[in-house]
Amino acid sequence: MFDLFAVQTAHGTQLQVESGTGRICAERGVLGNNLRPVVLFIPKNAPAVGFLLVPLPSPPRLFIEGDSPGGRMIPLRLQSLPAASTVALCHSLTHTFTGRYLCALPPEGEHTHGQVVIDRTDKGGWEMFALLKLHVPTLPPQIMADLRALEGWFEQPLSGPHALKIVTQGIDPALRDAFDAYARLLEPDEIGQLGAALLARTAALANFTSIFADDPFAQVALPSLQAWQQERPALRQLTIGPTLDGLAEKGIDGRYTSFAHMCSAHTRRIVAPRKTIAVLATARNEGLYLLEWIAYHRSIGVEAFFIYSNDNNDGSDALLAALAEAGVICWVKSELDVGHAAQPKAYGHALGVLPHILDYRWTLIIDLDEFFVFDGGRFNSIKHYIAWHETRSVDAVALNLLVYGSNGEDTWRDAPMLARFTRRLPWIDKHVKTLVRSNMAMHSRPHHPAVDARQNLTTRNASGGLQVADNGPSFSAYPEAETAWINHYCLKSGEEFVWKFSRNRGDHALVRQAKPTMIEQSFAELFVQQHRSDNLVTDARILPCASGFYEQYDILLALPGVSIAMETVKRRYVEEMQRLKAMMREAPEFLESSSAYHALAAIVDVV
Repeated sequence: MFDLFAVQTAHGTQLQVESGTGRICAERGVLGNNLRPVVLFIPKNAPAVGFLLVPLPSPPRLFIEGDSPGGRMIPLRLQSLPAASTVALCHSLTHTFTGRYLCALPPEGEHTHGQVVIDRTDKGGWEMFALLKLHVPTLPPQIMADLRALEGWFEQPLSGPHALKIVTQGIDPALRDAFDAYARLLEPDEIGQLGAALLARTAALANFTSIFADDPFAQVALPSLQAWQQERPALRQLTIGPTLDGLAEKGIDGRYTSFAHMCSAHTRRIVAPRKTIAVLATARNEGLYLLEWIAYHRSIGVEAFFIYSNDNNDGSDALLAALAEAGVICWVKSELDVGHAAQPKAYGHALGVLPHILDYRWTLIIDLDEFFVFDGGRFNSIKHYIAWHETRSVDAVALNLLVYGSNGEDTWRDAPMLARFTRRLPWIDKHVKTLVRSNMAMHSRPHHPAVDARQNLTTRNASGGLQVADNGPSFSAYPEAETAWINHYCLKSGEEFVWKFSRNRGDHALVRQAKPTMIEQSFAELFVQQHRSDNLVTDARILPCASGFYEQYDILLALPGVSIAMETVKRRYVEEMQRLKAMMREAPEFLESSSAYHALAAIVDVV
């Protein structure tokens, strides 16, 4: 009834699946207790496509190394090869026709099965497969329904309009996996057009969301984009709960997790921005520095601030609320379950779900202790700098960091960081932070964005040349800080260092209670070494950029509720430092006289 095939590799093994993990492998022995057969279904009207599946009543979710979504069915393109009955299986999510082929590695040694990956760009022996026609007398009812649906859908050529027609007519939610696999074969442009059509048809979008009932990109991202796109209202405040914690991982490797994810991302990509530059940041207990950081970036031309926070106990919630109410920032309060990381969830939400950031051509992704700086002799604003970059092909700009030291200050004092810390470490950090086109990024890591692997992302360095990465895109092979860069005030005074590094880092699992014992030894050693060092370099090049800083600061401080919130933040900082110092006096590592921890304790007057 259906065209089902066993898939035989060039070395005589067959594709099977480990029932516990769902991982497809190339098995040379007989089926064992942990192995199940994998078959390839080829629709009668679409001989150039196929679907890997397991014909069992409760099939596992299949997984192939290099195929992030996986699923009960894995869609593939079939390319006939000169050898009789031999095909190459091409990954539909990476390069539809020209790259990323399925490869079955032979078993090694005494192993009975070899690894199957989907990462090859050339067709060699291990990328060739023979299809052996099977006669399967009976199939589980759900598999039968899936295959019937696929046969019906392929009665017309695969296209975006046809997929839209299928959605508009309605799909049984039980056929979700079949439709997910079918639609993932669409070309990227057609997926974007399908998404745009869904936004224009409320009934069709409702059908789509009913198909992907537990998918945040169908349930939240697309409906939010539909509601926003006409009038594009500004967003002042939003709360996102633990149900979206999974966004931390969805797309962070540049791969989609479902067709709904693909559809949302491609639809976001065709939104036309009206403005120039926004900043995206996460902030936990950063109340002391919020006004300074916002005032500075407003003074250089940043138009919008998307600030995500979680678990603040320093009084900064009231400050963020006041700034949001005044329309200065968009504050997204993120509620997390313990064990989840705040920063990747924020980036996943902002770049994968939140529509408002798409109104800006560019997004600068930095932290609250990082300040964008440019050559004040060449540029008069960040917009001027961006316009200069846009005279050439550019999608992202990698900016190196200059790490500023403590200036020998032991304690916090109520003055801007720009004035307190003017000496930096005598080298340029190879780490980068990135300015990226908002509608191209689907997620981000702390130092570089994640984009669809099919996109040709042109990344330039700060001075306009093509960026040369070093050991991954988070690092520059040739760090520079002449045209533009990031001032990184990560150390500050001794007290502030203890206060900050007693908390978990934003890209690590959430720990609610700050403890000095969480300070990493390498960071403690770095702080102590630079604190009294004579080798730091005086570098005040940020000051010409900050000519309007104090004016902007005064404007923010005068907003309703801001000055009162700031006084609360300062008081709670003092209280928290007293608590942390008391803990340091009891912790053995801070009492050991030969350690960097002891030297740090002496700087903050604990021992």
